[in-house]
Amino acid sequence: MKIAVINGTEIKGCTYNIKEKFLEILRDGNQIREFYLPKDLPHFCCGCKNCFLKVSSFALTQSMLYLSGTLF
Repeated sequence: MKIAVINGTEIKGCTYNIKEKFLEILRDGNQIREFYLPKDLPHFCCGCKNCFLKVSSFALTQSMLYLSGTLF
């Protein structure tokens, strides 16, 4: 299975550690590709957080669907 993980920050805090525990189970036999915003996808994210403050959930979902076709 192909799995894309998009991390909203490069900070390795609680969410990072929970994600790592979750991925431990999935690593064997799966192709996992991780991205860290905004470093790995600067054309999609500049770190301004407007996606949470101003953009509708529909627009955000559409953007994620577009990216899912370009990740692998």
